[in-house]
Amino acid sequence: MHVVGLWAKIAFGTGCVVMGCVVALMGMLTQSVLYFEPVATVVSVMEEDYYGLEGMKKSRRLLEGKRTTAWVVTISYMVIYGLVGHAALKGYMHLEGLWAKIAFGTGCVVMESLVALMWMLTQSVLYSVCKAYHGESIDGNLGEYQAINNKNLESLEPSNL
Repeated sequence: MHVVGLWAKIAFGTGCVVMGCVVALMGMLTQSVLYFEPVATVVSVMEEDYYGLEGMKKSRRLLEGKRTTAWVVTISYMVIYGLVGHAALKGYMHLEGLWAKIAFGTGCVVMESLVALMWMLTQSVLYSVCKAYHGESIDGNLGEYQAINNKNLESLEPSNL
């Protein structure tokens, strides 16, 4: 009888941990879509006047009306990235031989890199879609080289850090 009580406590504790993880994941997802990702990083790069907190505020304004799209894009990215990571773990465990594991690991790193690059591209496209949705224009000099101004470089010198 005592063993059954112990297993019940373990099962309850495990269930609480799993539910806590699910709630934390949903909270992180909500935070990433509402405040930080997926447009804030692009806003900070593309618009000179918006970076840091201003960039996050601007991205939140841009996401108004396209929040569902941002949710779908973010969840899709997380699922794809998770699938690649899961496949990497499962596939690696079943391989034998050092060279097979090295080749498989290299392929997994390449796949994760490609997924990350696609995520950056998707962020840029979502930024453009949100700007068009709000009737804002995108600067015409996106493909041109722009020099970094000295004001930004001065703040990176070791004496200012």
